[in-house]
Amino acid sequence: MKLKHFFFAITLFVFVTSSYSYDEKSAKAIFESKCSICHPADWALERRKTADGWKETVKRMRKKTAGNVITDEDERIIVQYLTKVRGK
Repeated sequence: MKLKHFFFAITLFVFVTSSYSYDEKSAKAIFESKCSICHPADWALERRKTADGWKETVKRMRKKTAGNVITDEDERIIVQYLTKVRGK
């Protein structure tokens, strides 16, 4: 029984970690294309924030467009990208 749970856990781990891999080039493209619709993308790059700070900012920007520009997935990727390149 324990072996069965072990294999399930390993399979789940492999699936979750392989289903998304961070690609900085693609993340940058999403950031630039989505954020520059309303303002120059460079504005965001002038700041440094924690991951929570970036998440709050991207959520606020998303509300301004009623969620029509930035999807849930875009939000996650943009926050991850900004945290990596301009995180505190």
